[in-house]
Amino acid sequence: MFPAMEQPHLFPVPYEALSDEQVAAVLRRAIAQGGRLSRLAELHLNSVCAEHLVAELRAADLEVVRRGPPR
Repeated sequence: MFPAMEQPHLFPVPYEALSDEQVAAVLRRAIAQGGRLSRLAELHLNSVCAEHLVAELRAADLEVVRRGPPR
């Protein structure tokens, strides 16, 4: 039959997928806003929680994207 052809998008995709490190950084900042623990405890807790949440997002086959530049 005919060979499979890859069709490019007619319109540019307005979103950019984020890496695991970028997602974890956003989650760390969000978790850190509590401000109730010592700095060292917050750093440790933020890292552990953020890495766990990123792993769960990937396990659920979810992708985090950033909105592209305005048109």
